Amino acid sequence: MHFESISTILSANSWTLVMIIAIGLYVFGKNKKTKESPNILIESIISNNVTSLAAALEANCTPHTKSQSGHSALELAIAKNNKYMVAYLMKYGAAPNSKEVNAAIKNNNEEIISLVTTGEHAAILNEYSLAGCR
Repeated sequence: MHFESISTILSANSWTLVMIIAIGLYVFGKNKKTKESPNILIESIISNNVTSLAAALEANCTPHTKSQSGHSALELAIAKNNKYMVAYLMKYGAAPNSKEVNAAIKNNNEEIISLVTTGEHAAILNEYSLAGCR
């Protein structure tokens, strides 16, 4: 449909109303923030659910995800003091930075400190499997 066709169909007042509505939708629509869908990886860490975290990683969720507050998934797992979550994140590519290593040291969990400084996650994941958790 061409512009001329629309113009002939609509009277001057109708056309003005259509333009006002269109401009209003554009202006108010572009300023609206879209609601983020909840991140299953971050939600799994917050709820301390290792099985859900592992499933999310196996379904190709990135281990580099950040929470809305800006904390990395690895940082949250360290704060939860959950060595299994830390091990899974590292298995799927999360590499601890200095901030995350310092968080592990601050939590004073020797297993997590060793894990983030050596990167050796296989033994911890094997322990998790042998416990029948996965």
